[in-house]
Amino acid sequence: MYQEDYSGPKTRPFLPAFARILLFLPGLSLGVPILVSIVTHSPPPEIVALAGTAFLIEYGAVVFGIARGIGFLPTIVVTSSVALAVILTSFELFDLLAERFGRVEQFLERVKSGRVTGFIGHYGILGLVPGIFVGGFYICPAVSWIFSWKRSFSVILMMTGYIVSAVAIYLATTGILKVLF
Repeated sequence: MYQEDYSGPKTRPFLPAFARILLFLPGLSLGVPILVSIVTHSPPPEIVALAGTAFLIEYGAVVFGIARGIGFLPTIVVTSSVALAVILTSFELFDLLAERFGRVEQFLERVKSGRVTGFIGHYGILGLVPGIFVGGFYICPAVSWIFSWKRSFSVILMMTGYIVSAVAIYLATTGILKVLF
């Protein structure tokens, strides 16, 4: 499996973990939707409601965006910003847990020394692309973190899987797939 030389949150002392969490969670999940609202002249309550829905039903929030009359690009950008916020925040929270609790570190050592079989063993980090559709953006960051996969590459793969899923849901819901096939 593809692994990163990552020794935890101590490698990034320039910004405390709590500050990064505040930057990621409200910054991306509220800041980007408000910016999208301003740029697209969409009603802010509609866009913020779309972001809130993305927290609850992940890429299923695309259907909510369609139902509220929000366009394709704003819907994908807003829901993707929430996905990215959750993914990045999850990594920070996991780092904090590992730093504070020795049992988490012991668990990680047992995982690293064990043999991985099944889907993860077969596909490794590349399994994050389809995995995001099945496991969502709450599960895949944990899998990536547990296996110490390269964080930046994991985020790219998870976001690729999320955006593909969101676009597929949009196309299927609006009936464009019926026209194409």
